[in-house]
Order: sequence, then C-alpha cells, then structure tokens
Amino acid sequence: MKAVYRTNNNAMNNIKHDRMDYHVTEQDLLEYEGLSIFNSEHLKYLRWSDEDESFRILNYFEIPKNNHNNPNNHNDEGVEIPTTLSVEEEIKLRKVRGWIYFKESKKLLNQSMPYPVEWDTEETVDIPSWMTDASTLSFLSMEGTLLRMFYHNEKWYLSTNKKLDAFQSRWSSRFTFGNMFTHALGGIFKDSVDNNRLSSFGESLDKSRIYAFLIRSNQENRVVCRSPSHTSPKNKIIYLGWWNKEQQFSFSVQEDDDQSSTMSSLKELSLPSMSPYVFKDGDKEKLFEWIENNVNIWEHQGLLFFNTSTMQTVRIVPKEYRYFSTLRGNHPNLFLRYFEIRQKKEDVVRFCELYEKQAHIFDDYEHALFQAAKQLGQMYVYRYIKDKYMTLPKEEYYLLKKCHEWYLQDRAKNRVHTRTILELLNGESPIVLFRLSRKYLPTRNPNPNERHLQGHNAFPVLNNNNNNNNLCTSPSFPTHSGKSYADMLLSVNSSPTKVEEQVVIAESKQEVDNTHEEKEYI
Repeated sequence: MKAVYRTNNNAMNNIKHDRMDYHVTEQDLLEYEGLSIFNSEHLKYLRWSDEDESFRILNYFEIPKNNHNNPNNHNDEGVEIPTTLSVEEEIKLRKVRGWIYFKESKKLLNQSMPYPVEWDTEETVDIPSWMTDASTLSFLSMEGTLLRMFYHNEKWYLSTNKKLDAFQSRWSSRFTFGNMFTHALGGIFKDSVDNNRLSSFGESLDKSRIYAFLIRSNQENRVVCRSPSHTSPKNKIIYLGWWNKEQQFSFSVQEDDDQSSTMSSLKELSLPSMSPYVFKDGDKEKLFEWIENNVNIWEHQGLLFFNTSTMQTVRIVPKEYRYFSTLRGNHPNLFLRYFEIRQKKEDVVRFCELYEKQAHIFDDYEHALFQAAKQLGQMYVYRYIKDKYMTLPKEEYYLLKKCHEWYLQDRAKNRVHTRTILELLNGESPIVLFRLSRKYLPTRNPNPNERHLQGHNAFPVLNNNNNNNNLCTSPSFPTHSGKSYADMLLSVNSSPTKVEEQVVIAESKQEVDNTHEEKEYI
C-alpha cells in the first residue's frame, strides 16, 4: 500500500489584499480633470490606488523594464507591450503622484508633489537651468513619508500619496503613518493620549488649506538614514507648507508671521533644513563633490532641489547612499529582503552593517534554516524509510518531494542528509526559505519590536537527539559572527549522523502519489 501525503490547509495563512488597485480607463481620461493630457498608451502606468465615499487617489506606477512576467506588460491576447517611454512622457507621468479627486464631480482637489528625479554623484547628467533659478530652493533631503492634512465634511483627513487614510497605511513597521504622526504630536504638545488628537491639532489650522508634512522614518521603516527617535519629538514632523484652492504651494520656509493668523500649532513644528551649499554658478563637478564629501548618509539622503514655480524636483545623493538604498530595496519586509540578497557575501556584510540592530535576527533565521534542514532529514527518514503517513504544509511537502526526486536520479551517488538538503534549499526562492525558516525560529520572549517575527515548529521533532547547541548556517553565507559555513559545519559534524547514514543507504519502498499533492495557496 502506498503512503499518501496529506496536506494541512491550516498550516499557512492566505494573504488577502483588501486594497483598491486598478487601472484608469479611457473614459476616465475624458471625465476627470487634468487627465486629457494623457492617451491610451499611458493607461497601463496610471492606477487608482484608493477611494472612499468622497474621494479617489490617482498614482503613476512604474513598470519594471524587461519584466516579462508582469501582467501589466501584456495586452488581452497576452502579447508583450513595449514599456519604453520618451523622456517627455516619463516626466509628464511622474507628476501624477497622489492626485486626489472628488468622486462625484471628478474635479481635482490636490496634485501633491511630483516624484523627484534622483541622481547619484557618479552619474553623467546635464544640470537643468531651473536648478540655478531664483525660484529654486535647495534642502538637505530627509527620509520620511509625505502626509497631507485637509478638511472635508466636518472632519480632518490625514492622507499619504497612495492612501486617503494614513491610519490605514504602513510600510515595514507595526505603526501606521497616522499613528506615527499623532504620537509625535503628543510628544510635541505634551498632551495625554487622545483619540481626537488630529482634530485638536486642526483647530488652529485654516480649513481652506491643504497642509503638507513629512513624518520622519522610525527605527522600523528607515531605509538608510538613522531615525530621529533619540531626539526631540519636534524633529519627527517637518512642516513643509500648504496649498491654496488654486493649487499654489507656499513653502513654510518662505512664510512670515504676517502671512497667516493660524500658525500657532505649526510654529511648534520643525521646518526643512536649508542646504548650506549655495548652487548658483551651475558647476556640476563642485556640487557633486560637495555632496559626496559633506552629506552624512546616516542623517540625510543628499540635497533636494525644488522649483517653486514649476514644481520640478531633483534629488542628488552620494554614491554610498544609492548603494545602500538599492541594497535595501523597496520591500516592506526587511527579513524577506535579507533572503533575497543572502547568497552575495559582500551584500550581506553591508546589509548587517546597515541594520546592525537586526543582525542577530538574521543569524537566528540562518540557524532556523539549519534546524529546518535537520528536521527535513528526519521527515525524509520517517516518510521514505519507515513508510509512515505524514501531514505536511506546502513548503515541506515540496522540498521532501524534491529531495527524493534528486535521490532517485542516482541512488548510488546521491545521498540525502543535512548538508545536501541545505544545498538544495539554497536553490529555492527567497519566499520559500523565509516561510520555512520562520517555523523554526528559536522560541524566546521577543522584544516587542520583534514579536511579529516569532515563529513556531509546525511538527513534533522526530527522533531529535541532536545537541541543541549545534549552530550552523547555510553554504556560502558569512554569518554575522564571521564564521564560514565550512568552519561551522566541521565544528558540528565531520560525518553524517546515524540517521543520515540510514537515508544514504535506504531506498524508498514507495513513489510519491502525485494524485494527492496539496492545493496551491493564493
């Protein structure tokens, strides 16, 4: 009788996206204010990212070049669509960032600020003439998220560029951007915890204006720059300025006390830091040299140039900042990102340098991956030698099946043990390794910041007589402690264990019954 795999449908949680996210239609181009400048070729780059009973938000979404798997790159017949844009078209589309529309009238409420063009100090570019205009301001660029605050239907909205409700938007953090904003307000104004803190803050503001703030990144959602958590709460919110009904933006650094009688609350907030470097002669080499030598990437991204007349924006960053931000990537899960880069030794070392407070957790994941490999070896014995029934989730089922298929290719030479399983794991996708290792993370009382990282063992340990102090990691990975995989492996086992020897000499009595494979999860 053949042994059958039974899958555990509760072993994994399906990930459901409840956010609105769909493309603009040709009818939308005709009906919504300001969209007539676009044509049908631009539709795949524009999406409605959120809506409520009153508003909708429109955004430009860049389609990655050469991404043949992206469904947005194909028409209804599945034919790939070229994604190359002219410079003029890209500039025009990049202005569509967080455009808020009235849902009923289809009129534009606010255009927000366009995506900045970003250069590093090694790029060969021509400096546009507007960067030396008198209407251009330059700032020390800070990491953070743009928030807009406006009044409608007897309530204050706090929105991001993609979400109308900042209390429903987060990135790589337990806290929403709305939570971060109101928490910082509480520290600035020394009030108690108040569910109406946003409304209280808005009492002194002009309800006809749309206000712009930058909420600084915290320790959890920082990219490169270190968070200002250790400094005054005042430094966590930067007051940028405001728009009037005609979409004209007034920078906070250009205001004086006579311009507004509603500045009492805003005066308590920090303002953008003006650049100490005055760029007027158009000398690109001097500018780039100053940025490379004087910008501290742990405090600022670089210099940001903003033309108050045309709203054109350029950010110039040091080459090291560009390297680290690319290394971090635009992935909200820091630990999944770690698995994406873990095969590159130099990148892992720099990644641990960038996130030194999380480096011990990266080691925990590597240890967990080794424990998973040992457990898979024991499962292999249980299933293919002892011919027992097992209940497995998706990852373990797939990996054991793959191990056995590899073994059957050459039963005399192919030997399944912990080391060969680790080598097999190194060829798996980052998401498979991440999900698998989470189940074997060491049980401990985690720091609140790490509570969501705590995993669990999905199965009882089978014949686990191994020493719990056997720490190891996967091949070609330089651990934070500096030991190589080979050194650590030799210090643990110089030869396969008794269980592994059984696997080496054994042949499965039964083949996998393919009619009972588990269903795919969405």
